[in-house]
Amino acid sequence: MKTSAFIKFILVTLITLILIAYFDLPIIVMIVTAFKQRADIFTPVPKWIFTPTIKNFVDIFVGTTTMAEGTLAIQNSLFFVTTSTVIAMFIGSLAAYGFSRFKFFGREDLIFFVLAQRFMPGIVIVLPMFVLYSSVGLRGTALGLILLYINSALPFVIWMMRSFFDEIPREIDEAARLDGHSWFTIFIKFVLPVARNGFLATFLFSFIFTWGEFLFALILTTPESWTMPIAIVNSRVSSEILWGQIAAYGVISIIPVFIIAIALQKYLVRGMTLGAVK
Repeated sequence: MKTSAFIKFILVTLITLILIAYFDLPIIVMIVTAFKQRADIFTPVPKWIFTPTIKNFVDIFVGTTTMAEGTLAIQNSLFFVTTSTVIAMFIGSLAAYGFSRFKFFGREDLIFFVLAQRFMPGIVIVLPMFVLYSSVGLRGTALGLILLYINSALPFVIWMMRSFFDEIPREIDEAARLDGHSWFTIFIKFVLPVARNGFLATFLFSFIFTWGEFLFALILTTPESWTMPIAIVNSRVSSEILWGQIAAYGVISIIPVFIIAIALQKYLVRGMTLGAVK
């Protein structure tokens, strides 16, 4: 390797490591704090060498020192987010396939209206949603939050999946129609497998966006239906904020997303280069 090329390699590697350390530093601090005792957390100079403990994680699951029951909050988040994401992916993919394959009056206006729902700040509609949910008895229920999350994810799913379906040749549909297949069968058996990478990439992003949702969960849930973000906020007692438990909650909250992202990594890269992001 030439000297100039070697120096360039060293500089690029060094800059990359510095950027990784800079952006990952909050996560590193959170993980370290989750295994610290209270005395080690509040030292004037941050301690990087200490005796690790799992007490913060035990307190979350036992629920003796936190206002939120950790196990229930984790179960709620997994159930609400997974259910709503799966339903939104199914309904949104069907709608996106219709927008991609069928021409009808006002199609472009309708797809723009669907996408425009993502432009609206949540704070604008949170009060009307609170009044509506309270009046129909959906506040604090699993069904209410799942319906809300489905509605929130649908515009993104439709927008992404339509781009993926537009990249698939229509000859596949036409050949299947000649063989006597219905449109739904074509969608399930022929088109969706081809768009698998884009489908999984969209699923991952939808899951992440819903997993971290805070505003509506804060207003529309009760302690029995708290999700992870709300449990983190309520990790306090009358005399102090439980920073160790908050850090432990943070570590637990990134585990599902991390696992899914690693499992779908190759599909994510291929999906995002298929046509949604150019």
